[in-house]
Amino acid sequence: MINKVRTAAITGLEGTCVEIEGLISNGLPYFKVVGLIDATVKESRERVRGAISSSGFKFPDRKIIVSLSPGDVKKRGTHFDLPLAICILRISGQISGNLDNLDRTAFIGELSLDGSVKSASGVLAMVKVLVEAGIKRIVVPYSNRIEASLIKDAYIVPVKTLSEAIMFLEGNSNTGKYTSHISSFNTYDHENLDFSQVKGQEVAKRGICIAASGGHGIMMMGSPSCGKTMLAKRIPYILPSMAYDEILEATMVHSVAGLLKEDKPIISKRPFRRPHHSITRAGMIGGGLNPVPGEISLASKGVLFLDELPELKRDVIEALRLPLEEKYVPIFRTGRNISFPADFLLVAACNPCPCGNYTDPYRECSCSPKEISNYMRKLSGPIMERIDLHIYMEHLDYNEFTGSAGMSSTEMKEIVINAREIQKKRFRNYNITLNSQMEGSLIESFCNTDSDSNDILRIAFEKHILTPRTYQKALKISRTIADMECSSEIKSNHVMESIQYRRKLNEYD
Repeated sequence: MINKVRTAAITGLEGTCVEIEGLISNGLPYFKVVGLIDATVKESRERVRGAISSSGFKFPDRKIIVSLSPGDVKKRGTHFDLPLAICILRISGQISGNLDNLDRTAFIGELSLDGSVKSASGVLAMVKVLVEAGIKRIVVPYSNRIEASLIKDAYIVPVKTLSEAIMFLEGNSNTGKYTSHISSFNTYDHENLDFSQVKGQEVAKRGICIAASGGHGIMMMGSPSCGKTMLAKRIPYILPSMAYDEILEATMVHSVAGLLKEDKPIISKRPFRRPHHSITRAGMIGGGLNPVPGEISLASKGVLFLDELPELKRDVIEALRLPLEEKYVPIFRTGRNISFPADFLLVAACNPCPCGNYTDPYRECSCSPKEISNYMRKLSGPIMERIDLHIYMEHLDYNEFTGSAGMSSTEMKEIVINAREIQKKRFRNYNITLNSQMEGSLIESFCNTDSDSNDILRIAFEKHILTPRTYQKALKISRTIADMECSSEIKSNHVMESIQYRRKLNEYD
């Protein structure tokens, strides 16, 4: 007897529908799973055997062959346990009732030896591909029910045990479609983080406001304790709330990485990732034998904060080039080309030298010129060109430190949201939403400048303050500054401010 049960496999963020075919025949007891499977699927044989026995059913003492097709797609993960168990029980005749709709149902879940259904990684990506293939009724682990329900057309059936899944198939269960509401998870715990708590540094706040408004990367340089980390931690709270498609993408990345938790089943708040400076290249951009997302993908739709940027390994820093330009990161493996999203707002920070006191007027720098040169040499020209705004943060004096608060997060968020609404309307007929994403003809169309602005840009170019790449970045930053002031035209003061953010950091010493 042959039967088919449906599930899915994932590679990166891409899913593939999988058919599990089972054949049971007379012969010595034998259980074989084929179909380009890895060790996790091979080990499922023992988990399936134990779960079936613990659930009150009998594991067949006959020859069993189970095939997972298509045979040229790698199958990995523990989520094949539940569909394998359903397939075996079906071909052995232990599941009764009207199962004509079995072909329209898919199963995802890991099994414990006691028959309980445990959570699995990548459920959201699998549900997405199954629904796109027309299989809309999907049985998933109870702990994955919320992320799975993000796919609007899916009929999600959460189960806690193998017995519950079988009862649902036989029509003997009250388990029905599960629905959740994103709004119930879309509230921010501000953790008492507000820009008004950062005394002074209004120039840096202005730069951050520009960066958040147009999606521009920003680099802050200053002596220790001048407020770089404090400012960076508060950036997610001035960004707009996440839209449905952003929640879907961010949750999918975290699901594949296995980082979703019972108390945090979806990513409805802007991610803020702060990797340690000892991180490897694979940890930053993703990879591994079975490729998983790296920090830049986990920060997608949010903020990636790289503190002490020169302390990172040079190959890690250089790996940021393509993601900063293209907003995705490719991972190449034998016969496979996997892409992870990398649409993050880069916020980098560094000291002016290893000891941090090179530009401090009150502390003596203990670094030699060679040490300072080697420290900054890790930040290559191509990388610095790809970071839109460069800001030098001055040392605070006592009056600034004890003075009144400056711009608050509420004020800054209002500016950011208004500027982004202008951009959204401007690019409604294009496949972008932010000024930083403009290329080629769009820059020519939306970054028109008057004669005074052209003269300023020409002088900056001739003095080598701007290169061909940074010239375009200056135009895009000018466009953002104009949007923040609700100006339809780019004026000379907008251009002059944008050029100030394009100066090399070592020009401030």
